[in-house]
Amino acid sequence: MADVVMRPCGFAGLACLPAAACTPVPSGLSDEVAACLPQAGAIAVQGTAGVTAGQRVLLNGAGGGSGTLALQLALAAGAHVTAVDNAGKLEWLTGLGAHEVLDHRVSDFAASGLRWDLVLDLVATRGPRRVAAVLAAGGRYRAVGGPLRVFVPLALAGPFTGGRVGVLTVRTGAAETARVAALAATGALRPLVEEVLALERLPEALARTGAGSVRGELVVRPNG
Repeated sequence: MADVVMRPCGFAGLACLPAAACTPVPSGLSDEVAACLPQAGAIAVQGTAGVTAGQRVLLNGAGGGSGTLALQLALAAGAHVTAVDNAGKLEWLTGLGAHEVLDHRVSDFAASGLRWDLVLDLVATRGPRRVAAVLAAGGRYRAVGGPLRVFVPLALAGPFTGGRVGVLTVRTGAAETARVAALAATGALRPLVEEVLALERLPEALARTGAGSVRGELVVRPNG
């Protein structure tokens, strides 16, 4: 297993990469589960690093692959977690343990008047000033994904916010993948796979992902 997010080999039946980039799949993990871990797991582990009991954490885009893993880690740390996603996932996210849920189409967390110690934003749409306003004293905001017109100002906001607002620069490589895999092997991380699809269903998988309807992750298995 390896994090190959920067290589143009998505959905290929075979991919060539350095052996040094790979780490063995731990015994007891299926290939489908292992496929969910390298990038999504690294985002979740690094994004929730330092969370402690009693802190307030908001996960925007909580119902996807990274979001559900981050939810597990934040809850395990004893945090109070607010999960933001579309209405179709809110009851499910509550069942996963989220203390509060918000429908992003109805409620704007940045206008709620509430404050959080950590905001991990997997679908960034707001500028630095708006997200800085929702942080508690000593809190931090980290963006993971979003359009460039939003992402670039957030990336440049660090010096002007004392480091409170910024983007999550995800470390990759075999060592990080092995760390995430070890957490999954012990049960500390549990990827939630909605469905495993054959390669010919790839257009469907992309459409469902783009529509935001996937709960957790979809896995596409190459034929053969």
